[in-house]
Amino acid sequence: GGQPVSLENLRGVREVCDRHGVPFYLDACRFAENAWFIREREDGQGDRDVADIVREIASLADGMTMSASCGRRKSLLTALQMGRAGIGCGESIDSGD
Repeated sequence: GGQPVSLENLRGVREVCDRHGVPFYLDACRFAENAWFIREREDGQGDRDVADIVREIASLADGMTMSASCGRRKSLLTALQMGRAGIGCGESIDSGD
């Protein structure tokens, strides 16, 4: 498990990464759930649409990665390159499991 992260903290991490020239990548697992928590719990976010919060989260990152499983014998690894570079997709990898 993990804990939701606030927009305030994400903005702070973006600033630190920019200051030190370090790319900022996010794990996109449960990104929609995190955006919902932001809307419900973070001051000033209660009137925002979850999709708008997701777009802001993605815009703060240089990229987002996500792994998923597809079937019993196939792993799907998707790299979502969202944010500053636009939106794109990575590739699927059959692990042979």
